[in-house]
Amino acid sequence: MVTLAAFPDRYASSTFTGVKVWAVSVLPSLLPFFFLTSLLSLVGGITPCVKFLSPFTGFLYRTSGIAAYVQLMSFLSGYPVGVKIIADLKKGGAITTEEATKLSTFCSTSGPLFVAGSVGVGMFSDKTIGLILLLSHLSSSVLCGVIFRFLPSESKSHGLLTAAKSQNVLYDSVYSAVISVAVVGGFIAVFYTFSQILSDINAFYFIEKPLAAVIGENNAKGVTTALIECTFACKTFSADPTRLSVALSCGAISFGGLSVWCQSAAYLKSANVKFYIFAAAKLVHTLLSFALCYAIAAIVLP
Repeated sequence: MVTLAAFPDRYASSTFTGVKVWAVSVLPSLLPFFFLTSLLSLVGGITPCVKFLSPFTGFLYRTSGIAAYVQLMSFLSGYPVGVKIIADLKKGGAITTEEATKLSTFCSTSGPLFVAGSVGVGMFSDKTIGLILLLSHLSSSVLCGVIFRFLPSESKSHGLLTAAKSQNVLYDSVYSAVISVAVVGGFIAVFYTFSQILSDINAFYFIEKPLAAVIGENNAKGVTTALIECTFACKTFSADPTRLSVALSCGAISFGGLSVWCQSAAYLKSANVKFYIFAAAKLVHTLLSFALCYAIAAIVLP
């Protein structure tokens, strides 16, 4: 608060940048998906998808077909659609707490618009890098599901949410979508500003200093920034594009930062998900995506 009061112009600008990132990149992609996923849940439109995909997800993840639906929606639309759907399904009685916890380990991803578009093309100015990032990020999410398949997933009758539970399906779907996407915007703006303040006051100096000796000053700064907010981190990594900085960007996207973790916690708490399991899965996802991206980049990039 003291820093904000001392330099209001600088951090008002940072907050505006966070809002602009949300308005330009996040709002257009998330709002339709928030609306459609809510609508599908309310009218029971997920049931056919669940029945069709159950054999596949049962073999791969030891879950019902509902896992494929949640993961696909997360793949297409990005943070925090996956965890929001999990919370909605749990609230509607479609899944158990055990299932919600298991789904949270591999259904929390960023989407192609941000990964390939905003980061790959927009920040690194390279479409190939965007595709490498996207492939590594999503593939490592699938691997996470395989790794955490041992978690219990006590299934119940998947009589999903029905329209009878809502007096006005369209209104409730739009209202839910608008509120949810506005909350996401608030998180992005606040944490974008917060990461800028921490960077300005060198809050991570004692972490960055030893890291800089190993991975370079710019990459070290990006790693510490990624702890708070992945968008700002990826922008930092792209300032000095190398195979390592590309892989670190992929790790940062998979990790999400404190911003994504807080967004996820807000939804997962309502589903009674054990957050430490979600946190462990995000760390595994981060390591896997970094390793996979670095391996692919070493082959593809010059």
